Amino acid sequence: MLLCARAACAAVVGQPLTTALAELQRSGLTLIWSSVLVTPDLHVLEDPGRGAAEDVARRLLAPHGLVLKPIRAGTFAIVRADTARMAPGPQPIDPLKLPDPDIQEIAVYASRYRVVPQPSTGSAELSREDIEALPGLDQDVLRVTKYLPGTANNGVSSRPYVRGGRQSELAVYYDGIPLFEPFHFKDFQGLLGVLDPAVVGSLDFYSGVLPVRFGDRLSGALDIVPRHADGEDRWIFGLSPLYASAVANGRWDAHDVEWLGAVRTSTIGLVADSIDEKVGDPDFTDAIARFEMPFGDGNRLVAGWMLLDDSLDFRSADVDETAIASYRDATGWMRGEFSLPDDWRLSSALSRTERHTTRRGAIDRDNATGSVDDVRHHDATTGRLELSRTVKTAQFTFGVEAQHYVSDYEYRSDASFEPRFAAAFGRPESFTFARNRDLEGDAYAAYLLYAWEALPTLTMSAGMRYDAQRYEDFHANQFSPRLLFDWHPHERWRFRAAFGRTHQAERPDELQIQDAEDVFHPVQRADQGVLAVENQVSTDWSLRVEAFLKHVDRPVPIYENLLDSLVPLPELEVDRVRIAPSAARAYGVESTLRWQPAERWSGWVAYSWTDSQDEFAGFKVARTWDQRNAMNAGLSWTRRPWQLSGTAQWRSGWRRNALRIVDASTGELELLPRNSLSYPRTLSFDLRATWTWALRASSLHLYADMGNAGNRRTPCCTSYELVENDGLWSLEREYSSALPRYVLLGVNWEIP
Repeated sequence: MLLCARAACAAVVGQPLTTALAELQRSGLTLIWSSVLVTPDLHVLEDPGRGAAEDVARRLLAPHGLVLKPIRAGTFAIVRADTARMAPGPQPIDPLKLPDPDIQEIAVYASRYRVVPQPSTGSAELSREDIEALPGLDQDVLRVTKYLPGTANNGVSSRPYVRGGRQSELAVYYDGIPLFEPFHFKDFQGLLGVLDPAVVGSLDFYSGVLPVRFGDRLSGALDIVPRHADGEDRWIFGLSPLYASAVANGRWDAHDVEWLGAVRTSTIGLVADSIDEKVGDPDFTDAIARFEMPFGDGNRLVAGWMLLDDSLDFRSADVDETAIASYRDATGWMRGEFSLPDDWRLSSALSRTERHTTRRGAIDRDNATGSVDDVRHHDATTGRLELSRTVKTAQFTFGVEAQHYVSDYEYRSDASFEPRFAAAFGRPESFTFARNRDLEGDAYAAYLLYAWEALPTLTMSAGMRYDAQRYEDFHANQFSPRLLFDWHPHERWRFRAAFGRTHQAERPDELQIQDAEDVFHPVQRADQGVLAVENQVSTDWSLRVEAFLKHVDRPVPIYENLLDSLVPLPELEVDRVRIAPSAARAYGVESTLRWQPAERWSGWVAYSWTDSQDEFAGFKVARTWDQRNAMNAGLSWTRRPWQLSGTAQWRSGWRRNALRIVDASTGELELLPRNSLSYPRTLSFDLRATWTWALRASSLHLYADMGNAGNRRTPCCTSYELVENDGLWSLEREYSSALPRYVLLGVNWEIP
């Protein structure tokens, strides 16, 4: 057997080579090889001695004419020595030059970023190992978007703003199934995503002109593929101040069934005293179960289930605001993939999601008092059929979708505001609102895609999507064309262009009942264009630059809290106002420079400039999350058993609003033009260290994650208080910030 003690490893002469390599992987090294190359009859021919795992692996492979080829930090492919000499480092793979004359898939996307567990022909940005090593994610895979160009985040929520769009404009799919609000505490900033990185196999992030199968959101889509078994049953048990978790993945060989199971529950109560008072005391659980069974030639069936269960008890420090909330969501699904004659393939999916929300609370402060009682039930049944065929240099895809929605609202709220604050924000001095609403309706869609290689270096794709909504008295229809080009004139250069239209209609579960909006608004429409260029500058460096333009027609009115958006009961605050632009526009440039000099190092620098504005009759206003300049950078170093990583994020300050005294004798207030000011620029650093301890038949991964390591203030919110002194009124202002510095210490025990 292979003997490992921390970084020191040894193998026994005569031992099967595959067994020795598997033992090395348990010590923390990631190896990728083909069973055709590393055959079962190969054995350890020479004593490799002791040392770091990658050094031992090289000595084990050398007598067989095999070497390690670095893929990324801590990940190697096993190749023949002559192949490695021909390709000394990671090279871009050209899907137009695969040896098989019949292509397997044509994919033309101008703005696609892929997260994969190993190299692929896609636009690889991060691996699963990279995700787990990134600081500041809090074991939340949905937070990975904050490191991708063109996204903005307030530092608290897991929901991103994509290319100047709203948070509601991102679609999320897991295993081909749409997820409706896959966030814990969705009414409280969506604090955490529902997916642990350990259950993810790959992730594609699309922004701008989306693939036609993801056609009902304006700005972006996350397409998440589950983790698959890698030949051995794996059990991972984790513990940190946020979660206690268990993940299991493997295969029942007797029945050829692959399974994946995971459960997480919060341990945040152990460190609740150190959490920012804006977060409260949350408890949460999520779970996933998935089974996959292949049958016949190229066919398979999949069944899965997902659960979210949350409760929150919030009390502000001075007990002037309390909130209690509970959420229970469950999604079940079945999928099938079938091979048909003449190279046709049929995919089908059926899912049902049930969501139950209860939210109650009250505020009692100088400028506002009130209470809310909110109960919501939402059910959604979705189905999809997709037929595709790929022959020679062309691919054809046709799909249909149907959704059935049932939503029940029981809502009541009341509030009274200090008259001078109410007048400044255009609010009534008091209101009482109650609404019970039962809704039911259907949505339908059909899409068509044709992609072909027009030239050996030019791939084109044309698509059309049709959507229809039938919600009680609301009927609407939309057509959304898409056109994309991918030109690859040289092995180091690639140019992409995409033009298209996307639509987004309000679903029955998206009515803003809490703000007395109980009717459906016209369907939003976005016309978008994207130009992108990629260059493999050298073996170590790659560059990607994109420019985009998006025009949104008929944006749905929304409500914003102009002074403090991080409040538990936003509809009871005096600073909540209705924003109803006639149009919106966003444009910008995004760039990413990646560095992979050797197997132990990797890094990147990304910069984006974005201008996003709402358009009103005769004037324009910057959107609250308008982020003109943003830069993030990361660097990681891997030398088993250690992995160290750090990131830096710098961005322009978001928009800010302010009040001023108009008449000191009466205390009359005035609101400055909305979003005319901005908070200071922000800079934050996140750090992470992981140490792997190889045991006899398992391994321990101990990590320390420090968020906002510099403890720098990130102003996000403003509060005001009117103070009288000698018959004159003055306005006292106070800024508050997002989460301060925090440290998470955790351990994962992985078997085998």
